[in-house]
Amino acid sequence: MVGDSLLEDIRGGIELGAQTVLVRSATDAQVRHDNELHAAQVVPDAVLDDLQALPAIIRAWT
Repeated sequence: MVGDSLLEDIRGGIELGAQTVLVRSATDAQVRHDNELHAAQVVPDAVLDDLQALPAIIRAWT
């Protein structure tokens, strides 16, 4: 699961047993705020600043 929200994207992926990637390009102020509040409780498998790095992460997992 790839997303910018720890609560809406990453937590759901974790609950499903999927590998998760947080993309730190959240532009919505509420998403940034929620991510800061829940960073210790919801931990993705990888964190990216740019989606261009995603293929390398996927290759490393396969």
